[in-house]
Amino acid sequence: MPLPATWRYTGRWIKKTAWRGAVLVAVALLVRPGAVRAEPATATAALQEFSPPAKGSALVINIPSFTLTYFRDGKEVKRYPVAVGKPTAPTPVGSFRIISKVVNPTWYPPFGGRPVPPGPGNPLGRRWLGFLPSGYGVHGNNNPSSIGKAVSLGCVRMRNEDVEELFPLIPVGTPLMITYETLGLETDPMTGQTCLVFYPDVYRRGTPTVEAVLACLKKSGLDGHYAPAEIKRALVASRRGASFVSLGTRVRVAGQEETVETTVVSGETLLAVRPVLAAFKLPVGWDARRKAVVIGTAVLPVHLVEQRSFARLGDLQRVLGIKSAWNDEDKVLELFQWAVKVNGEDLGCGAWYEGDQVWLPAGAIAQALGTKVSWDPERQVALGAEKEWPGRLRGQELYVSPAVLAELLSAKVTVLAGERLVEVVERAAVVPVTGAPEAPAKEEQPTLPPPAAPPAAPAADEVQETAPVRALEENTPAGDPAVSPPAKPPR
Repeated sequence: MPLPATWRYTGRWIKKTAWRGAVLVAVALLVRPGAVRAEPATATAALQEFSPPAKGSALVINIPSFTLTYFRDGKEVKRYPVAVGKPTAPTPVGSFRIISKVVNPTWYPPFGGRPVPPGPGNPLGRRWLGFLPSGYGVHGNNNPSSIGKAVSLGCVRMRNEDVEELFPLIPVGTPLMITYETLGLETDPMTGQTCLVFYPDVYRRGTPTVEAVLACLKKSGLDGHYAPAEIKRALVASRRGASFVSLGTRVRVAGQEETVETTVVSGETLLAVRPVLAAFKLPVGWDARRKAVVIGTAVLPVHLVEQRSFARLGDLQRVLGIKSAWNDEDKVLELFQWAVKVNGEDLGCGAWYEGDQVWLPAGAIAQALGTKVSWDPERQVALGAEKEWPGRLRGQELYVSPAVLAELLSAKVTVLAGERLVEVVERAAVVPVTGAPEAPAKEEQPTLPPPAAPPAAPAADEVQETAPVRALEENTPAGDPAVSPPAKPPR
């Protein structure tokens, strides 16, 4: 990208020839810690995993996915949608650091023109996080519809509310990695479903071949999970936007686990119908006219993939009452028709219903009550100090009847058949009273929280209340109405 004839340097406007400006920028890149490496983006089939520092903040921007990810103490905290540079002015790829922070920046057009002060017409929005002295930064915008597109002059745009949320969390010196990865692994937070994702090649740098993707999967220990035909279809579909190839999800029904085939439609994970209904011992019929699965009188809408039926979790619950909860500890999707609440809180796994009997997970309920239950898996009995209670082992969990659970845990168990709900409430301990009765306890007055402290003022060396920024940014993307500059530049 050509350098502007004039640029901001050490607080003064200096006229420079193109080559002298280039030399000064090159020197700045060498001596400033803000830019460790910058290089042209190339298409890759590598499933790179960024290793953020164990302490502090870090940022990762992936151009093809139009995302900025914020890490804190080595863990992903939040992912934001962004806009990136257009193909003729690409966002640089490499390792950088945040070198400046500005509140309410003034925008100076990189190729001359009147400065634009802070306000609704400023293309930088209300926050600026610079990562290269030559005018590249992460900032807000004055055109929210540009997010998720390649339209800028190389800067990275965020929604104003997003960059304002992120701004106080990012000190000067924060590491920033900008990548160009058209292949990635994503996890659905609702189901724990792992998907292979193909992002569009926004800069036309070339998409990976099927062979390259398969070799990468083999290196990552995922060979055999994806068929070449599926990968080929996803690569073709990625020309229009992100496309997905899904891996089976671990599903647990009444303690029994199995891997259920899944597919992804519009970013939502769908489960294969037949194994799910078989786990609940529900008969499966097919209505060819409506192209739907029929269970008795219920009609379940499905999505067909090569003659196989897949259903959304929401439809499974709406039509069949099959509820779901993601067990993050075991990394498994719990499916159940009978919900369980312990002291008013959802347990996260359900009861098992067979015939006219409800069976409850004794171990999970005991843990929710802050206690433990032991059992003999061979004899399928719960063990007490002087007594044993019968149960039924499913997977690694012992299920017992409501009557047994009430005695085993000294709890009140209520079965609401109409709602397919079991409520478990811990019984309060009864303490015998001896001697004179105690005086009634005084009513405890609510304790008000202390007033919130005023927000800390930004460090003087990091943030300016109003500062000029000569950003590589356009005031308005192509096709948007022009924003009139101020009549006079600010002093």
